[in-house]
Amino acid sequence: MRLIFRDAIEFDPAQSDITASHGEAIIRPTRFAIDAIDLVSAGDRGNRVLGAHAVGVVEQAADKSLCQRRVIVRPIVSCGECDLCVRGLREHCRERQVLGLTRDGCHQSPLCVPTANLIPIPEQLDDDGAIFAPMVARAIHAARRLRVEARPYVTVLGDDAQALLCAQHMTRLNASVRVIGEQPRRFQLCEKWQVKHRHADEIGRRADQDVVIISRGVAEPLDLALRLVRPRGKVVLLPGIVAGAFDAGAIIATEAELVGVETGPIDEALDLLARDEFDTASLVERRLPLASGAEAYRLAARADALHVLMDAA
Repeated sequence: MRLIFRDAIEFDPAQSDITASHGEAIIRPTRFAIDAIDLVSAGDRGNRVLGAHAVGVVEQAADKSLCQRRVIVRPIVSCGECDLCVRGLREHCRERQVLGLTRDGCHQSPLCVPTANLIPIPEQLDDDGAIFAPMVARAIHAARRLRVEARPYVTVLGDDAQALLCAQHMTRLNASVRVIGEQPRRFQLCEKWQVKHRHADEIGRRADQDVVIISRGVAEPLDLALRLVRPRGKVVLLPGIVAGAFDAGAIIATEAELVGVETGPIDEALDLLARDEFDTASLVERRLPLASGAEAYRLAARADALHVLMDAA
């Protein structure tokens, strides 16, 4: 069974005949997530299986130590041989493929992916927690790219699950964090975590923020970010945003630095999640079976949606 994009998202109940070639493994998925990567450019995918992330159990692998282990799938497939891979930049591989975008994705069962894309899950972490690891990994990577020091003023633009995880992580690093969104019910979560929050219509544009992180959930986010960030401050762009129109002159005038973040250290994210450093249970909007995948994608694309999970059964 699988979710495939043709002219629209379709559920194909047929059992896939999958065999693993050298360097690949066969996984029986247990949990799927709909990530920001999955919501981008669906019309450009052709007849391709959807899905950037999945959690499951390894059924076959040349590396026998992986068999019967729970793993999460890394979304970017790299060659391991080009100059960028050799330099440690595997996510920017010259021949890279992205699951669900330029290569058949994870929303199928069984699933065959390169063994190098499998990351074992700590025993104490359940599947529902592990599926958030790619989002937590982005938050970790964003913080490192920003070199968060002292107590910077950080605004997170957006109130989707990715934004709220970034807010949690930046707070862990002693930043002064506020979340700017358009969904009032998200503010209850911010209050739970003792994170400041404001509606996008209620904030001033004083150009006093050291960092502005843009996720999904605010209209014209890049234009707003450039009105909030201080001169020579940093603006972080996460997957799935729709930048809209913006004044390029504002970037020149403020000398703001734009920082893109697509992925991050998923193994480190799993360790933090296993230590219960993040509240992920509050971020689950709905749970649906894979057979209801088209509905799950519609829900996930809504402006007021948090995280939508799908079960293999």
